[in-house]
Amino acid sequence: MTDYFDYAVRLLPGLAILGGLLGARLQVLENRRVAANTIAKNYYREFLELLLKNADIAYAGVNDESFSLLRKDPAKYRRYRMLFTNMVFAMQEIYLAMDMEKNQHWKQTVINFVALFRCLIISDETFPPSLRAGLDPVFVAFMMETASKQEHAMAAAGVA
Repeated sequence: MTDYFDYAVRLLPGLAILGGLLGARLQVLENRRVAANTIAKNYYREFLELLLKNADIAYAGVNDESFSLLRKDPAKYRRYRMLFTNMVFAMQEIYLAMDMEKNQHWKQTVINFVALFRCLIISDETFPPSLRAGLDPVFVAFMMETASKQEHAMAAAGVA
């Protein structure tokens, strides 16, 4: 019995070091998750500021008719595309940083903003595969599926 006890005492420092390394690894992973969430929320805040500044064109492309009218005005369409670009990167950061199954409110937020730019997203002419290549493939698949299935509430109500 004493031999086992002496052997266990010799192993304790090594086990303590392994436990410390495991704890440090878990802390690093948690810090990465927190940092990713913070970055995603900062992009989201920046996008919301841009959305407020460009509120006059935010709902201009929610249905096919208003989107075709928007495309005829180059200045407004340029602003709309810039707003779309900011939305895509902000929503991608949120999509990749958050657990969408646990955070259903963030998932619904991403779905609503994707639906806002639905007409631009589903068109290969306005959002060609070459532009999609700069985005995460999982997010692009989610965005394309969402845009093809869901219409924005403003379009469904016939307000836009």
